[in-house]
Amino acid sequence: MSLTNSTVTVVGETLVANIGPSIATLSVQGTSAFQTGSDMNVGNTALTQGAVTVGGSASLTVLGRLRVGALGNGSVAASGSTRLTLNQVQVGNNLAATGTMPLADAAAAPLSGYIAIGNSGSGSLSMSGRSRMSAQYDLNVADLGGALGTMTIADRAAASGGSVYLGKGDLSSGVMTITGGTLSQTNPGGAFIVGRD
Repeated sequence: MSLTNSTVTVVGETLVANIGPSIATLSVQGTSAFQTGSDMNVGNTALTQGAVTVGGSASLTVLGRLRVGALGNGSVAASGSTRLTLNQVQVGNNLAATGTMPLADAAAAPLSGYIAIGNSGSGSLSMSGRSRMSAQYDLNVADLGGALGTMTIADRAAASGGSVYLGKGDLSSGVMTITGGTLSQTNPGGAFIVGRD
């Protein structure tokens, strides 16, 4: 599905690549706006490959939970001057899932909740250019036990979280690489913790 200079509003959930084996894409370009009132699962079940791309000055709003790789493989990529307005984000949600989330150029992703890069599965978030990502609550790189999470911040990109955890769960592996960008822990009652459990 491809949108250019268009608006789509979904009251319920949005599933991109629902039941495997399937491959599905959602492209939101130009000045388009896509909003879902509940969860968005990209790569919903096993043997699925889902991809969402947001470019130009388009916007994507997910009022529920965004799962990038719920049980399958998923990616959400934003570039240009796009804006992703999100609540809770899980990149690589379940054990066998894989999720990727690259933010480039001047893409902005404000979160009113938390982000788990590698929730139980394998997840990666890469930021470049002047992209921005801010989580009001936790920024977790490898959240639950056994998760694999990687995060890279390059150029003049900036990321922040109320608390920041690298390797939060038992036997999880969280890797963060910063080459020129900035990372901020913003909640005075929060913490920056490497290897919590």
